[in-house]
Amino acid sequence: MGTGRVVFSLDFGPKELAFVRERLVAACHRMEIDGWWARSTGVENTKKASEIKFSLGKEIAKAMIARLFK
Repeated sequence: MGTGRVVFSLDFGPKELAFVRERLVAACHRMEIDGWWARSTGVENTKKASEIKFSLGKEIAKAMIARLFK
């Protein structure tokens, strides 16, 4: 368990991105199989998922913008 933030360097190319994406999807799939997450069954769960996606998008955008002004 972590802080809820994705914390890693954004300094990598397409090959590294593909590797990270593959490992994240595999980890998420395994967590789903092991019952870590409840099934999305209602409007509230959909709303929360949207909030999480938006928050993650903001974090990524901030990191990318900050990198431009280093």
